[in-house]
Amino acid sequence: MPDARALVATPYRRGVLVLAIVTLCWRAWTVSRWTWHKDDWGFVEQSASAPLLDYLFQDHNGHVMPGGLLVTKLATLLAPLDFSAVVVLVALAGAATVLVWGRAFERLTQGNLVALLPLSVLALSPVLLEPMMWWACAVNALPLQLSLGWMVIAAADWVEHRRRADLVRFAIAYTLGLLFWHKALLLVLPAVVTVVALSPGPFRERVRTAIRPTALLLAISVPYLALFRYLTQRTQTAYDLEPSFAGHTVAGSLRQYAEGFSDMFLPAVLGGPWGSMQVDPDPLSTPSAATTWSVLAVCAVALGWLVLRHRAALWLLLLPLGYTVVALGIVLFSTRADDVWDVMTLTRYYVDSIMVAALAAALMIRESQRRRTRSASAPRWLLPAAALALGASLVSANVVAADRMGVHPGRAWVGAFRSDATHLAESHSSGSPAVVWDGFAPDVVLQPGYWPEEARLSAMLQPFGASITTGVATDQLYVAEPSGHLVPAGVDPIITSEPGPVDDCGYYLEPGDSVQVEMTGELYYWGWGLQVAGFTSTGTALVIDLGDDEVDVALPSGLQERAVQVEGAVAPAVTIRLPADAAGNVCVSALSVGTVAPNP
Repeated sequence: MPDARALVATPYRRGVLVLAIVTLCWRAWTVSRWTWHKDDWGFVEQSASAPLLDYLFQDHNGHVMPGGLLVTKLATLLAPLDFSAVVVLVALAGAATVLVWGRAFERLTQGNLVALLPLSVLALSPVLLEPMMWWACAVNALPLQLSLGWMVIAAADWVEHRRRADLVRFAIAYTLGLLFWHKALLLVLPAVVTVVALSPGPFRERVRTAIRPTALLLAISVPYLALFRYLTQRTQTAYDLEPSFAGHTVAGSLRQYAEGFSDMFLPAVLGGPWGSMQVDPDPLSTPSAATTWSVLAVCAVALGWLVLRHRAALWLLLLPLGYTVVALGIVLFSTRADDVWDVMTLTRYYVDSIMVAALAAALMIRESQRRRTRSASAPRWLLPAAALALGASLVSANVVAADRMGVHPGRAWVGAFRSDATHLAESHSSGSPAVVWDGFAPDVVLQPGYWPEEARLSAMLQPFGASITTGVATDQLYVAEPSGHLVPAGVDPIITSEPGPVDDCGYYLEPGDSVQVEMTGELYYWGWGLQVAGFTSTGTALVIDLGDDEVDVALPSGLQERAVQVEGAVAPAVTIRLPADAAGNVCVSALSVGTVAPNP
């Protein structure tokens, strides 16, 4: 066990610890203002309803991410629909990322305080704000960051000691990244560049040192690619991700890349963007021309300074530039661009680019240390000035971005819905389940027009298991109010059955019987509530054919009044059947069909 005092033994380590604490608090606060969002709902529902292997190795819009889905399943099992679990996981993983990369940068720069600057961008770039709040992104992006951080540490150890154990850790870190997201394949580029940059000697000798780690990564990547191809090609969906150059021209593509670099990547390197990121309340925002030109001017000055003072480290700029071109190109030149028109300005596509840019900055610091002479040393005021400017940039950009994003509009609804569903599940953990009307969540939670299956309450209630269900007959139906609370409800009749021919019974059925029931009207296709009043001494189940829909209605013994959800048109005459294997006779006194509303 390392001595706890060693964690704060140097100014650099104290800086890393402060950054980790700030990241922990910032992630906890910002993510707590959010809730389940878009793809999250599908992941949560499937975690409870799909077979384990099918769930873990599914093709989700061209993505393969069994690690993230496994974490989602475990979180759902331990705390069904509880977003506070996401808050804890993201906050802790964010802090862990800072600690891992802090150690990586310490290995690269021997704890140079300047390395805290790229570490601050990696930890607190406002570009990370929305991806960390959106669980479907965070559960993939955070392991990707951790994976490369561990690979950098292992690479530094390998270059220094050439131990087999270092290569094993290098391979394990890469494999774990692949388990969480196939995009980890791109980590081969920064990992190999890191080995080359850290190796001593002339360039040819550096390349020779990188041969074994590179071969190891390729030995893992090739079979993984075969598995990835198999998983993504075994089924065809409307959102399969395939290469596509249709509609692209050289000039148009260069224009889009220029937009991505000027509006997102370069500002992010400087601690921005500042109030111009696209967020749900303002999806069309763009930076002003003055901001763009200011960013380009600062980057030009920085590049000029590097040319004059650290020319030997300039080649490392090719790493973040090349990585970002490739990472964005995978999306831009694919069928995804047909659905996501603004791929170059979406923050989630820059999470890994910012990480690689921070790594390149640390490698440049190392290179400048290796070649620096006393006469080439930077003025003492430069580091405090740069730290102050970057800190002000990060703080202002994060505060503005968090304010623009605000609180998720569906957060209160989800909280109320989850709380009441938990209470219902606990109170019905033994015996018959609670039955909830299978309506749709409001648009502020999930838009049914775009997510027709995931937005149904039956899908959202899957994590609560058999204690809550939908679509079956019950003596007490529950509906979700606009606030999200689940309250008792009943059928408000619009049409009813005509009186039956049997006195003190209505419609009498013995096993195998079928009877036609005239209604006082008919109803158009819609979701209706059907209420059945009847009596049976043994308990049995009726089959009621409404015209468009046929529904089973279980009647326990005794005098009963049961409600069930139906969907379709209701004919002017419906049919009641009692199966031939029914245990006893039934009297049906009345049928009612109408809307369902909370009890007064």
